[in-house]
Amino acid sequence: MHLSRELLKAYRKGEVEPQVMIDYLLSHCLDLCPICESEYLGFTAGQERDVAVPGMQQAVVQQRDLAQPEADTCASCEQPAAAQAPLGEMPPAAGVSEATTYAASIIAGGPEVAGMELPRELCGLEACDLEQVGRESVEAWTERIIEREEAQALPAISWLLLDQARQRVAEEPERALAFAEGVLELCNASPGEHHDLIALAYAHQGNANRALYQLERAQMAFDLLAECFLWPVTRPAVLGEIHSLWGSLAIEQRRFALARHQLQRATLSLGLVDDEVGICKAQINLANAFHHERRPGKVLETLEALMPKLRHQSPKLKVIAFNTLALANLDLGKVAAAAACLEEIEILFDMSWGAPLLRKLQWTRARILLRQGEGLESEALLQRLHQSFAEEGSSFHCALLDIDRARVAIQHRDWERAMALLDGVLPELSLRQLGDEYEQCLLELEEAMMDEQLSLQLLTVTVRTLESFSPRAYFLQAA
Repeated sequence: MHLSRELLKAYRKGEVEPQVMIDYLLSHCLDLCPICESEYLGFTAGQERDVAVPGMQQAVVQQRDLAQPEADTCASCEQPAAAQAPLGEMPPAAGVSEATTYAASIIAGGPEVAGMELPRELCGLEACDLEQVGRESVEAWTERIIEREEAQALPAISWLLLDQARQRVAEEPERALAFAEGVLELCNASPGEHHDLIALAYAHQGNANRALYQLERAQMAFDLLAECFLWPVTRPAVLGEIHSLWGSLAIEQRRFALARHQLQRATLSLGLVDDEVGICKAQINLANAFHHERRPGKVLETLEALMPKLRHQSPKLKVIAFNTLALANLDLGKVAAAAACLEEIEILFDMSWGAPLLRKLQWTRARILLRQGEGLESEALLQRLHQSFAEEGSSFHCALLDIDRARVAIQHRDWERAMALLDGVLPELSLRQLGDEYEQCLLELEEAMMDEQLSLQLLTVTVRTLESFSPRAYFLQAA
């Protein structure tokens, strides 16, 4: 990662800690210079290990983690871990031409679209050209614009397409992917250097694949993005968004240390340009990472510090934050505080946000009802959620819901029903090989069932452990 003038100014003003600057400089040095890397690793491996520069050994580990992700960390709830695909050009998704069709509609809209002023060259295309855009390949359209000396229009179009990728990724990830890949094609076909655009396009390509739960393809995109850091990509807004999206992927890969590293960097970069929306997204996802590491105190600390900024954000972003806060309060046994978060969610919620978001919030509500002793209402809600996930074929989520339903049964001292639910869960969960912690958790559950030692506490610990292997189970990413 390169230094930027904004970062240096912030350091001079005392707004950036010296240790942060050390980490930045060392990461850059080790990434670009094998001699520096060799010398430092030799220094720390010898007798002088105890006098290593504070913070540098951690930065070395972080840099290795960025450059060489482990294949077995990409565990997902629906797919077994697989080796990462080799670096290289990723085949485009279907529908890339939609990106240029959308660009044409922007151009046709005139010089000012959605409050954004466009170069006059964008308005110089003739009507026949606009009609052709949707039917031509990106390369042919780009070549024709270049021939007419209107190539400077391409970056403006690309920025607009990236904005569409941001807006659509949660509800329409396939279209977001097409927009991101359209930007890559436009930039590759256009003369000149478009470093920021290409780096951001790779980040959004990876983010869209994350939203589609294609984690291997998402990692490929960020592997390609890592090569872009050899270019002068220094704008804090660009770096902040890249780190934020990378952190979101790391959460789903269960690489929580990497997620924290990326999201903290995102917060720093976005703070340099006062991007409060970006800061809120990064900090909410940082809280998600803490939750999956089972550190509820850090979740509360992160989100409570964020509240002054969050007051000015969109209702949806507030709801995502309150959902995470509610779950952390449940972990700490603060049921009343969790219920208060739920009340805030119900005030803000908009049914137009779509079924997936509603379903995740209902799961949180069911867990709060369970802790409030409203077992019958909780069971009814869990059963409806179970049916919804079953219709999608999401057996892992159904298994987690059955564990929650077994908790309801134990609360009502219906041991027979609890055993029946768990008997159905174990075969499904045992099919997945997701690591030693996962298998140990299942073993403890099985032994408790055999010894008739089931308890609410055991099942609570069990479901919290298992759900960390599926960050998507009921979690809301803010990216």
